[in-house]
Amino acid sequence: MQVLLAGYASADISPEVGEAYGPFLERRVREVAAPLGGRVVYLEEVGGEGPVVLAMADHIGFTRKADRRMRDAIAGAVGVARSRVLLNASHNHAAPAADLATQEILDGFGHHFLSYGWLDRMEAAFVDAARRAKAERRPARVEAGMAPVEQVGAVRSVRQPDGRIATRYGVAPPELQAAPEGLVDPDVVVLCLRGEDGRPVVSIFNYACHVTALRQRGEVIHPDFPHFALEVIERETGGPGFFLQGAAGNVGTGKYADGTLEGSKVLGERLARGVLEALAHSVSCGAGPLRLKGWKEVVELDSGLPSVGETRCQLAELLASSLRRAWMPCAMLQVIEDPDAARCCELFLLNGGDWCLACLPAESFVEFGLAIRASSPALFTLVGGYYDCTLWYIPTWKSMRDGGFESQGGWRYTAAGTGEQLARSVIRRLREIVE
Repeated sequence: MQVLLAGYASADISPEVGEAYGPFLERRVREVAAPLGGRVVYLEEVGGEGPVVLAMADHIGFTRKADRRMRDAIAGAVGVARSRVLLNASHNHAAPAADLATQEILDGFGHHFLSYGWLDRMEAAFVDAARRAKAERRPARVEAGMAPVEQVGAVRSVRQPDGRIATRYGVAPPELQAAPEGLVDPDVVVLCLRGEDGRPVVSIFNYACHVTALRQRGEVIHPDFPHFALEVIERETGGPGFFLQGAAGNVGTGKYADGTLEGSKVLGERLARGVLEALAHSVSCGAGPLRLKGWKEVVELDSGLPSVGETRCQLAELLASSLRRAWMPCAMLQVIEDPDAARCCELFLLNGGDWCLACLPAESFVEFGLAIRASSPALFTLVGGYYDCTLWYIPTWKSMRDGGFESQGGWRYTAAGTGEQLARSVIRRLREIVE
């Protein structure tokens, strides 16, 4: 019989008041309304192939350089290879982006995007949390369940009567809020690692929706609606929770959010109700070896991306006129200056018998998460997104045909069919790895 050991720990990874705040240049943190969490789950099967670390952060996301840095630090803290550390982010817009490469680009122009001190403290916090999670590991059994979540997420692209597509951002105007919810992942999938005393070591809950319910993006730091969901879940279960962001590239809070903390709390409580219902109807997962499979999938970049020279000229112009938009060419440069690295997507599958976790890069669209879950031979499949956000939006072929912010804006770098290619690759290997 396989014996699974599980441990959990968390740490405060908030920036400090007065520090530089990305995604907007030359903005400073004015208030930390609630701390951002860095959370770590340590998993190890006795006599198995080796430990696996799940880590997440309550901020916009990690691009490649910061992703590698944090994963290397976590891996070193617990004695595993970087390939056995899976790091995602909640994509919380009321927090900075861990985009180290952008700040290094802007160093040459004398502008501030984020604080190096914040990244240093985040690394130290993750190292400490990883060590504590490993030290706290204990035998655990796995229970899983799923349940519907109502009135939290809605599709972001809304077709207007004149045929145009409008984007329903985090807090949308009334006419866009009135539009139908559209295609979302209606369920939350929950994986509860329960200790021998019956208390949860941690409850991992996987839901796909942009964390964008707060209007004051920038100077006031807050982890948004997952924070309020965690408060309810931890109070009711007596154990910690771990929010795993799903494939949420085209799903957001725009239909249901009002921009306030009170409204964010309402969304969090709705999500928590789904989690608690899933736990109430959870089933014990059959034991199976803990196996991690990682591989790289090479994708095609859009043939119409600008040249490095054009993008650097655009950046210089924006730095002189519109600091708000200057992050966009910096993100583009990370792709076009090293296209071979950008085209190489890291994918992961973690299987533990009746359950499986599939990890997709960047802001993959919800259709891919739904397809993977529908095709999975595992009884319960979690699909995480926002692993290495360098490529940002990865839309469907259909959305690229139809248009919209996520498909034709400046944050989409891949060719049509990339998301479908990645989903097929995951599904094919799911059928190989799950017994």
